Amino acid sequence: MPQETNYDAGIDEINKKLAEKYGLEVSSKRPIFRLVYSNTATERRLGDFSDFTNSGLFIRTVREVRETLKYSYLRDTWVLERLNWVGGENPELPEARGYSYECVWAFRDKFGTPLYPHFNIIELMLNIMINGPREKKTESDYEYEDEQKRLKESAVYFDMLESEGRSNLFAFEDAVFMDSTKVFTKGD
Repeated sequence: MPQETNYDAGIDEINKKLAEKYGLEVSSKRPIFRLVYSNTATERRLGDFSDFTNSGLFIRTVREVRETLKYSYLRDTWVLERLNWVGGENPELPEARGYSYECVWAFRDKFGTPLYPHFNIIELMLNIMINGPREKKTESDYEYEDEQKRLKESAVYFDMLESEGRSNLFAFEDAVFMDSTKVFTKGD
């Protein structure tokens, strides 16, 4: 289960690898992808907030910018984020200034149980996200592709022979092919 704080040496290493492999946004030098812990990821957001006393009595509702949990709906979960261009000013996120980190993947299983992220899994997910899924092929698909490649290469050489004729090495009809693996010496 993920730790309560967002310090984790393994996560630091994954974030370093993400920055190295997928790069930084040019103007701000922020990584394109990063991992954050849902319990500690916050953002300043404009909203309607209700204030209560310590004993639970309602005081007021006020519309203002406050620091809030970014993923309050995902407790104890590591989240993979991507830095996205969201346009100019966003009144709901006053500090976004054109870019905002948005959730790409929450590391949970199908039952909602938090999972610990591993770089090789993240790399596979990002590869599919960036390049699209790989086509599933059978052995006969590969054999067919190999045969098509061989036929195409053969056609190129037949076209060359047809258009250019025989090589100048065959200027005379009595040209001889020699086996290059045999070595002839003076006494042979």
